[in-house]
Amino acid sequence: MRVTNTMIANTATRNVLNAGYKFMQIQEQMSSGKKVNRPSDDPVSMAKILSCRQGLSQATQYMRNIDHADHLLRQSDAALSALETQLTRARTLAEQMSTGTYTEEQRKIVAEEINSIRSQLVQIANTQVNNKYIFAGTGTVKPAFVSDTGTPPDNMVYDVPPSIPGNATDKDINAVIGPNMLLPTNIPGANIFQPDGPQTQGNGTTDIFRVLQDLEEALLGTLPVTPPQTHDDVIANSLVLLRGITENVESQRAVLGARINVLESTKYYWQDFKLTMEDHLTAIEEISLEEVITELSMRELAYTSSLTAASRAIMPSLVQYLS
Repeated sequence: MRVTNTMIANTATRNVLNAGYKFMQIQEQMSSGKKVNRPSDDPVSMAKILSCRQGLSQATQYMRNIDHADHLLRQSDAALSALETQLTRARTLAEQMSTGTYTEEQRKIVAEEINSIRSQLVQIANTQVNNKYIFAGTGTVKPAFVSDTGTPPDNMVYDVPPSIPGNATDKDINAVIGPNMLLPTNIPGANIFQPDGPQTQGNGTTDIFRVLQDLEEALLGTLPVTPPQTHDDVIANSLVLLRGITENVESQRAVLGARINVLESTKYYWQDFKLTMEDHLTAIEEISLEEVITELSMRELAYTSSLTAASRAIMPSLVQYLS
């Protein structure tokens, strides 16, 4: 095969360009600290890098959802803790009044305290976190419990009427804490304060507000009773009802505690997953400085050598040839 000057020149030029491109790649890796700066550098590695980044993004979002859900559940638990404290006080008062040894004036004073406790329970039932009512189900923009305009006028009701947008509902607000993993972040207030719905006067009611209202009116002597039932019977019965209500609140707190435990264990999982993905991404993407410095020296030598070889291979000028 006849080797022409053009072939020599083209080959020398191509070698110089290839050596220069590889030298530039190493310089770019050193400046960026990344092995792969664009898909064309290493398509297979870039696919792995994108997969790792997607996994990290998902894990980060799940952890944000978990933190938000944990905050809501702990706020709900704090509210129920305050509710238990008030119920304990109401039970203590009911137990004292059930003895029948207190004067009418003393009963009126206790009735005022029961009224105050009931008002505090309404505030607890309408607890807000970030301007959202946490016991209103999915209808978080309006109070969970409101006064009924019917009879009796002071009766508290939940989810009335459900057809109005924004009103309380019995639905859960779910947090996405993993692929196909949903966890309720709330307990609808009806499950806590009115498990059987709003009640009128009655001996078997589970309506917290109704029990306290009956107790207050019985202490004042204004509660309508049917003989042979007496106001003292209502007071004694309210103690039994308050115990049952307290047990229900404790069971609801247990549900919250179980959910918080799930969130904690799930968060630990995503934290470990994130660390694993970060290590894997580092192994694929990050450079080893010692290796890159060594390779840079080699590429620099190759580039310099290709320039020297090209300068010798290209045909000299006519003056140089005649001399």
